[in-house]
Amino acid sequence: MERRFSWVGIVLMALAWGVFVNPQPFHRFLDDFSCYPEGSAGEPQREVTHIGLEVRQGALWAEVPAEIGYALLRVAPFARTVTVEATLIVHRLLGRDWKIAGIGIFADRRNYWHLALVEAPEHMGRRHFAELAEMLDGVWNAHGEPATHLTTEEDTGGFDWQRGRPYRLRLTLTKEGIIGEIFELDGTLRYRCIRRFDNRAVTFGRPMLDCGGFVAAFDDVQVEVKEVMPLPPKELKTFPPFPSRLRAEGVPRQKAMGFFRTDQINGVWWLVDPNGYPTLSIGTDHVNYFVGWCEKLGYAPYHRNVARKYGSEEAWAKEVVRRLLSWNFNVLGANNSVKARYQGLAHTEFLAFGGDFASIADIVPKVHWTGFPDVFDRRFERFCELRAKERCAPNFYDPWLLGYFLDNELEWWGKSGRPWGENAKAEKWGRVTDMASRKRAVFPSEAKERREQRSSRIIQVMVHDSLNPSPLPLACSSLLMG
Repeated sequence: MERRFSWVGIVLMALAWGVFVNPQPFHRFLDDFSCYPEGSAGEPQREVTHIGLEVRQGALWAEVPAEIGYALLRVAPFARTVTVEATLIVHRLLGRDWKIAGIGIFADRRNYWHLALVEAPEHMGRRHFAELAEMLDGVWNAHGEPATHLTTEEDTGGFDWQRGRPYRLRLTLTKEGIIGEIFELDGTLRYRCIRRFDNRAVTFGRPMLDCGGFVAAFDDVQVEVKEVMPLPPKELKTFPPFPSRLRAEGVPRQKAMGFFRTDQINGVWWLVDPNGYPTLSIGTDHVNYFVGWCEKLGYAPYHRNVARKYGSEEAWAKEVVRRLLSWNFNVLGANNSVKARYQGLAHTEFLAFGGDFASIADIVPKVHWTGFPDVFDRRFERFCELRAKERCAPNFYDPWLLGYFLDNELEWWGKSGRPWGENAKAEKWGRVTDMASRKRAVFPSEAKERREQRSSRIIQVMVHDSLNPSPLPLACSSLLMG
């Protein structure tokens, strides 16, 4: 089946040909991004995970500074045989860390392949190369890990690709393995890598484009899909029962609501666990198998040591949780390993609304720390919506979820800071006040309308919570109101 998304007749004829003539039906999709409105994300054919992905000038442009943004081809079915091609131009840099732009085959955020142009960080000389890499169960470069190692049948090595130069990328998934190739537009092969599926691997998916740290443009996407699979069922995620620990003595048990909440008991505010027991949150951050990166060494010593000692993330997590429980911890703080969850400790999720958006639009620039986001930017609300959809929605019914870290150590006082209680000097806050005044001057009616809408939303949330409390983890009310 061949699709150029605006030509319905071709779609129907190709569908009929695929079903009645070809003994093994296939689907073909062609997209030159000419039929979408400027500034759109290619909906409804595509689903994007970042506001920096949008159609401009007949191409899909990506400007994703501090993370990876994905553009998924929703109209393509999941399949075991997939070929995806695209023309890619990397125009400029947006960050100092690892940067990638490429194409991929996507099962979910924790399981996919990608073929990409890569630039190393500054401290590694900004070296250019290409990679064919796998994310499996949330482990990056899983094809090279001992437990999930795949045989590489061919690897021509990376090449010093150039910014501003177009390349044609092609990724082919079969039942036997996966092939990544990069060509000049005249057909000259610059990179080829073949990995054989002789171990557990991502063996199905749908096409995607991804980018992080670059301003890049994708065009002339071509996809062919065979051996179609049914759409993976959206199973209701189930969780083991939550075991109450560190119960407050002498404080009466409250109604079990099935999720963490705060409640005032005899004039004192308490954290109440899913089973109704008043408690305290005692946790530590960075309980993570992969932390401790050292720029000077070029690797994470902690990760190397625990990998050598325990052999796997699962074995490490079991021992770490045992020790934390023996020390009377009851929570996994920010940046925790998913392998350590559901073994006796409640956990948190990290959202980084402001810290990540500061890489896109800022009031305080993000240099060596988190910066401060331009919350007046029109895109900020959309950014938060996409982030909440990605990270909050899957956890809605999780009784083990203590709450969300909305952000971490934003630079509220700018770069120079100020002592508590002193009035800010005009020169320190000139940019902020000038920006806020400018926004109000340019969009006075819009600002008034947003204030009214926000007030209405606060009232609605308050009424809803008082009449019919919903199982929202801590901090979600702030998300809804803000």
